[in-house]
Amino acid sequence: MGIHSYLVPARFLSMLGHFLAALLVFFSYRDNIVVSLRFEYSDDDYDKAEASVVAVMVLTFICLAVQATGFFSGFTMFDSSLAMMHCICHIVSSLLLSVVVIEKWHHHTLWAIFGFFSAVPTVFELFGILSVAVLNKRRW
Repeated sequence: MGIHSYLVPARFLSMLGHFLAALLVFFSYRDNIVVSLRFEYSDDDYDKAEASVVAVMVLTFICLAVQATGFFSGFTMFDSSLAMMHCICHIVSSLLLSVVVIEKWHHHTLWAIFGFFSAVPTVFELFGILSVAVLNKRRW
């Protein structure tokens, strides 16, 4: 049993956990917005904050779709270093997104979580897909 027999299921489960945590945030972001706004906020303030949260959540789901496409199509499924990075990013992101919901953190925190734990792995995933598809470079 090689390292792939552990990393492939771990990557899948951590990606699934990240997806479920993102769904949790998407369906409960109103509390985070209300807590982060002033006591007497206007509808315009709420609408701006809601647009920001919806944008970051849509971008997170797009990044997860790109990562799932690279994983399930087999382009990056057996790349050990990429799988370790994805596992770490997905686990940390899942934990942070869960804490955002539980502790009612400010909604701007979602942008930092997206930038570090969704956008960066997606860029590496795209490089992995391009290296296999264009350069015919297989790492396994």
